[in-house]
Formats: sequence, structure tokens, C-alpha cells
Amino acid sequence: MMGMNDCLKGAEGRALYRQNLEEIAVRARDGGTLLLLHTPNLITPLNAGAARQDLPAYVAILREFAESNRFALVDHYRNWEETRKGPLKDPLYWLNDGSIHPNQFGHIAMAHLLFRELGLFDPDSPACRLFAP
Repeated sequence: MMGMNDCLKGAEGRALYRQNLEEIAVRARDGGTLLLLHTPNLITPLNAGAARQDLPAYVAILREFAESNRFALVDHYRNWEETRKGPLKDPLYWLNDGSIHPNQFGHIAMAHLLFRELGLFDPDSPACRLFAP
């Protein structure tokens, strides 16, 4: 997961963020490492304020970087956006502090998405039966 704290630099930090992603890719390739990238979770504006208002731009950079480099990407941000279209309309029930950090339900939702993206989700397994509203 990358971008949550990087986005604090705003629009001015986007080029450096992309440069850092490229450096990570080079190091991973040189080391024979496969990358599995994760977008950060959605945040709410209640307590995040203007400090992280550029997060969607950083998420877009990470998505484009993953696509252009053919890296696997688990898009938690998009998954959390989709929850906003549901009956509760707000991801607060997946956040510990009301704005940024996932609680137990948010982590379960993230794990379930990871399992699905990797083709490992098994509704009969104890980990996949954990409840996330």
C-alpha cells in the first residue's frame, strides 16, 4: 500500500512519488522480486481534512504505474468506493479512527479482496467467513 502518507505533499509531491515507485520497481526486478501492489483504503473527509485531499491523484498514479509495468494491483480504494454505493453510504464502519485507519472490519474487507484477487477466496475457510459489514 502506497500513497496514504505520500499524498501529504500534495500536487507538488506527485512526481517524486512516481519516481519512488520507479525506484522500487527497479530494485524489485534487480532482486528477482515480484511486486503485488495495493492501493490504500478510502478515507473520509471528517478528520482527514485538506492534508490528504490529494490522495485520489496518488491512487491514480499508482494504478497507472501498476498497469504500465504490468504489476498486479489490489485496488482497495476502488473497493471502498463501491461500498459507498451501498445502503450505508459511508465507510466509517470500516475505520478505526473515523477517517484514515482501518479497524478490524476494514482489515477483514481488505483481506477478503486480496483473497479474491489472488483467486484464493474460499467461503468455507475460517478467514473468509469473518464478518465485515
